[in-house]
Amino acid sequence: MKALRWTIFGFVFLFLVVYAASAQTLVDDGHQLCITSFPDGANVLIDGVALQQVTPTCINKIKPGSHVISVASPSAGWQADTRTIQVLDLDGNGRVRDTHLSFTLMPSLTTGPPGPQGPAGPKGDAGAQGIPGLSILGPAGMPGSQGIPGAAGIPGAQGPAGLSGAQGSAGAPGANGNDGAPGPQGPTGPQGSQGPAGAAGSGFAGIWQPGTAYAQGQLVLRSQQCGQAHCGTAGPFFNLTGNNSGDPAADNTNWVYMACCTPPTVGYDQPVNFADPQLYSTTFAPGAGLNVYSYTFTIDNPATFSQLIVNVQSLVGPTQQQTTTAQTACVAQSGNGSNLTGLPTCNPSNPPSVPNGCSFITVFNSNWNEYSCLLTKTISVQLPPGNLTWTVQKNGVATGLTVTCNSTGTFTSPPITPVSFAGGDTIELALVNPSTVTDTIVADWGIIK
Repeated sequence: MKALRWTIFGFVFLFLVVYAASAQTLVDDGHQLCITSFPDGANVLIDGVALQQVTPTCINKIKPGSHVISVASPSAGWQADTRTIQVLDLDGNGRVRDTHLSFTLMPSLTTGPPGPQGPAGPKGDAGAQGIPGLSILGPAGMPGSQGIPGAAGIPGAQGPAGLSGAQGSAGAPGANGNDGAPGPQGPTGPQGSQGPAGAAGSGFAGIWQPGTAYAQGQLVLRSQQCGQAHCGTAGPFFNLTGNNSGDPAADNTNWVYMACCTPPTVGYDQPVNFADPQLYSTTFAPGAGLNVYSYTFTIDNPATFSQLIVNVQSLVGPTQQQTTTAQTACVAQSGNGSNLTGLPTCNPSNPPSVPNGCSFITVFNSNWNEYSCLLTKTISVQLPPGNLTWTVQKNGVATGLTVTCNSTGTFTSPPITPVSFAGGDTIELALVNPSTVTDTIVADWGIIK
């Protein structure tokens, strides 16, 4: 029983320690920390405390100041990433500022062990007989010196004396015979063991090109000949997905910068996101025109567009002053008391006689006289708007991406062959008022690739 009490006490103490650590980090003061990662579904630890959430996620209780954020994928093959970040406090106007983080997890590259030795190959056929080799007989050597006389043998019986013949000359040596035929080829020896794996290649694919297909894991560099004074980060950049959707310095979904420790820069001005609505409002005189937007592309961010969309939220024409004359009833005071007739007071309100241009009608309560007068009024009349024309221009020349509107609503350009912009080409959105009235417009526009 005593051991059980100590066990329960230990669990309670551990819970209080973890709760206290979490309370120091997770404080609901209005700040928000949003964390995204590639790939999604990664586990998140804040100051060593694991959250019961995976990316993408936002934490509403986060204390301003320094925190250690760790992101790790539960799937094998991805390296964890840990950063020390500063959660922003209130700004100078006392407003809460949120903090947004993006983590790109690097893949873990591994090399497998060498494969087993393969079986011996079959015995090959015997090769053809080779050409006989040359055999050269050298000249006879010099006679050697006379050897030491041996010991005298036992004298034999004396034989009869023979006839002494003349000594013959030495015969010439015979010719060298032909080489014999080669023997059969021996069996093939056993195959040797497999050698160690060579060093992995770099996968370097050269200078990045917008229309080139790249495989996952390839490395590229960005051109430093972009046609502007600054071309941004050269690289290298590592392809994460096998896709090539844009400039590696601006596309952190498919590319990751392999150097440390600052994010890459494109080095040139980026255009607006043409697919997002761009709000614009102005007042145009008849025949007036201007460029709503202008941008010159570089060799690293060419683009092709197929449709112009304009959403007109408000379009009004000018106002005009008009004068009208009509018979109007009014009353003039002839005694004491308030005007309870519901009719306007004549001018002057208490004339000595019938007002000029008026005729007497009746008397109200002996205090007010009703008259019918011919009165002139000036009113403002809203005229209908004229046409406004929006046109996409390439290097100052109008393209088929154009719409004309004279009311509120959404207007799209007709289908045409897509218009392409290469490095050095300038895109402009021109707005013209070809009508004879002044128009005031509030609209947003977008250009679809």
